[in-house]
Amino acid sequence: SGGKKRKKGDRITWIGAKRDQSIQIALKRIGLPNEVIYDAIVDINEEIMSLDLLEVVWDIAPTSDEQALAEAKVDEIGDDMEFVGVSEMFHIEMSTIPEVKQQLSKWLFARTFREVYMDRLGQVNTMQKCANSIRHSLALQTYFRLVLSMGNLMNHGTLKGIAYGFKLDSVNKLLPGIKDYGGKKDLAMFLYQFAYNSFPQTRTIFDELPEQLKKATRLEITSIEQSIVKMADEFTAIDLFIRRLNDDFHPGDTEAFREYMTEFQDRQSSDMMNLKVKIQNATQICRQVAKFYSIELEEDKPEHLFIVTSSFLEILGNAKRQLLKLEKERIKAQKKAAAKRAKEKKKQQRNAGMSVAERISSNKQKAIDEEEKGNLLFLDIKNAANDFAARQEQMNAKLENTLKEKLDLSKGKISASAQKDAIKRRVSANVMADGDGNGGLDMDEIKRLRAMNLGPQPGGNSLMVPGMGMDDMGGPPPDDDQKMMINMSEIPEDDNMNDNDYGGLMQPALDNNNDASMPQGPTDIVQIKFSNDNHEDIQQEQQQQNQQQQTQPNVDGWDDDDF
Repeated sequence: SGGKKRKKGDRITWIGAKRDQSIQIALKRIGLPNEVIYDAIVDINEEIMSLDLLEVVWDIAPTSDEQALAEAKVDEIGDDMEFVGVSEMFHIEMSTIPEVKQQLSKWLFARTFREVYMDRLGQVNTMQKCANSIRHSLALQTYFRLVLSMGNLMNHGTLKGIAYGFKLDSVNKLLPGIKDYGGKKDLAMFLYQFAYNSFPQTRTIFDELPEQLKKATRLEITSIEQSIVKMADEFTAIDLFIRRLNDDFHPGDTEAFREYMTEFQDRQSSDMMNLKVKIQNATQICRQVAKFYSIELEEDKPEHLFIVTSSFLEILGNAKRQLLKLEKERIKAQKKAAAKRAKEKKKQQRNAGMSVAERISSNKQKAIDEEEKGNLLFLDIKNAANDFAARQEQMNAKLENTLKEKLDLSKGKISASAQKDAIKRRVSANVMADGDGNGGLDMDEIKRLRAMNLGPQPGGNSLMVPGMGMDDMGGPPPDDDQKMMINMSEIPEDDNMNDNDYGGLMQPALDNNNDASMPQGPTDIVQIKFSNDNHEDIQQEQQQQNQQQQTQPNVDGWDDDDF
């Protein structure tokens, strides 16, 4: 300008060399004319302006100062636009867009918001999930209780031996430092070994926490909070920027941008509020868990909770590896000693004059004997455990059945199990018919049954355990000839039963001179009234049962002293 004619090689430039180089490299990378880039920005065309392209354009777009300088240079250049440099021409054309750098920045934020939002949400969820896992981990709480008990035991007899808590930071320093006399085991190894053997719930600690803690310890919660606050502030800045564009510039120049950003705010503002609330809740939960375990947060940073807990688990992990190493060394030494003994034994056999075939046969026989011995021992243990469990189940079933029969009988009913047993059915019928307590055994029958070893003995048990039939006594069930015939129609009914009779279960009144040892009044022992038929068959059957009972344990757990 100024009347001077410029030569073809003269270039009008005002951008620094470094900035000019970066702009030209970016334009070559983009590969689009300035007009196409301009239209894509004005129209908010996401098909042309991809996310990668948008980031490059934002980087080379003129700032507020550069835009003002380019607008001023336009008047100076006049008709010599053909001499303007490549970078300068790009700035001149982009400067016609109102506050182009700010528009590109807000557009870029809107395009990347969802990705950043999901990343921050995942970090917040990791914080909250890890804090809740630490708070409700039964394995971790069991370990802490064991640490407290071990500390009180080691400090027994001093004021420190009655502690109600401890600082986890101090424990993390002490566990690896306290060793046994041999120096091979430290306190952490004793803790892990004792917890693993005595408290099975602690075995899952390495399955519950390490993966979550590994992610949580890498988080910088302060940076996450600042990032979320910055995102929330950006929403406010977008709203103010839209209003300023509408007030300071022609509405048509920024209409597409303002509509796009307004729609973005309406769609994503609820997610932004949700993220702000979640980070506050997660931070509060971390502080509450730290307070629950009396963990002092360094500089009030919630992530210190994860760091301290991770250190404790790392100590336990090292203790586990050391114990496995010691166990491998022990097994190796044991095998070495066994090989040495076998070698000496082989040498002795060789000296004894045994042939190779004889030694092989002897070794095979010994191996078979040891295997059978081990299997028999295992079988004995297994059978004893199964027998004990069977006796427990049998006793529980009989006691439950007895209680049910008594409850039904107290209500004037005969239970289904009593209906299946002839003796129980007859006794129940007699009790319900003779409510005055005279439905039991008379004295002649008691004496006769004692002589047959069937009736109630003085100071001893009744014939039957409460609620048990004859088939429950441990012997084989009676055959058809030995079963007693019951005619329910011959049993008289009695309306004299009252509430004080406890369902008619009354001990028969006895003379003072006979069976004085038997208790008077209500009793839970069912008294059986036999007929005079088939006494010889019953006596033979009872003798067989008594012989079997002498050789079998008392599975029902009833003794003479229980009555």
